[in-house]
Amino acid sequence: MENNNQRENKIKKVDEKKEEKNPNINNNIFKYIYFIVTYDKSKQLKIYLSPEYKGSDTLEKVNDKPYLVENQLLTSDVYRFKIIENGFVKQKEYQIPVKVESGNEKYQHVIKLKDLKKDFYEYNFVIENLDILLLDYQKQFEIYVDILRNKFLKEKNTPENEDLILSTQNLFVGKDKKCKFLFYVSILLECYNTKYFNRHLLFFKPEKIAELGEVDDIKLENIKNELNKLAKEPENIHIENERDKQKTIKSFYSVILYFNLHFQKEKVKELFKNEKISELLYEKIIKLGNFFKGLILPKENVKKLIQKANDYNQVLNFLPYLGKDVIQFLETIDEEREKIRELYEKEKIKIEKENKQNKDKKNKKSITIINIEKYTQPKKEDDFIELNPIMNDLIIYQQENGLFFTKFSNSFFEKYIELNKVLGMII
Repeated sequence: MENNNQRENKIKKVDEKKEEKNPNINNNIFKYIYFIVTYDKSKQLKIYLSPEYKGSDTLEKVNDKPYLVENQLLTSDVYRFKIIENGFVKQKEYQIPVKVESGNEKYQHVIKLKDLKKDFYEYNFVIENLDILLLDYQKQFEIYVDILRNKFLKEKNTPENEDLILSTQNLFVGKDKKCKFLFYVSILLECYNTKYFNRHLLFFKPEKIAELGEVDDIKLENIKNELNKLAKEPENIHIENERDKQKTIKSFYSVILYFNLHFQKEKVKELFKNEKISELLYEKIIKLGNFFKGLILPKENVKKLIQKANDYNQVLNFLPYLGKDVIQFLETIDEEREKIRELYEKEKIKIEKENKQNKDKKNKKSITIINIEKYTQPKKEDDFIELNPIMNDLIIYQQENGLFFTKFSNSFFEKYIELNKVLGMII
């Protein structure tokens, strides 16, 4: 015979299972759809949900924020409403019409979502023929984060925040979808300790970054501070799988490098002073090539990149990292001449083979020779007594091997003549 306590416990367990199957039974765990409407403050808009949706009476305004754009006062109203699972017809994509009335005119925007188990954040609330401003994604994201943090007191590790991250990441899922880099970094700083961090790192590719983007000075300083802290304490980032730890850390530091390259160049050398970090970055730099254009590195770091290079074109990508100093440039070429010659020879054979197979003689390929003048800038302070033996050594080495992968143009020497340098025996 069951006693009263046993029966109550059984009933409680059944109720808990029901709640797991249908989270909307408990009013405290409803999921929501959020959207932002930005318009001229002087206009009166009436916004409501289609009565066909069973949760139409749950629409609420959770925030409004004024903006002054070119002397025009705008307001951004943030709305949300509950996701009622049995309020939809079951289909691949769920749709809820949002009605907007302006004067005597009626419009609608259809919100589309696929997952009823998560909060959804709409970023593309636009209506044709109605003067509603679409804020850029960065600004909308900041508004949503502000509401979660300050109005609903939701921290980074809460389901609501993770749902915001997922909705935001979905904006650039797809082959042709791109994002601004600072927007990407803003999302990263909201998700580095969540399960969506690894997914976010996968978006960091040259073809996914449309442009750098813009944020105000205060926001940029906050980003710098947070990224610098994370760079020093990578143990705080989320590692989905211990097996993929190195891959995750490697991708993370490549994001840091790209940010530093564009927004705090003084921090680039700090990254490469750390041997563990620099080793992680070499592989990414080799793989992404021109993505890190403008990078300037110490000679020893460039030499390591050349040593790890897989083909001659990668070497050509790395040489600008030396900057314009003639002595440093020639020393690097001379010290790594064996590796450069080996890769040059492979590339030369490959091109010759392709040219033989190519019947169109007009489009024959040719190998790029390292023109010293292109990569360097002679200075009055350059010590030609120091330069002379390096150049001679490099020229003799190439003559002995019958492969000339570097070129000294006459104008290179003429620049030194103009700078009142004595050429001595080098011509």
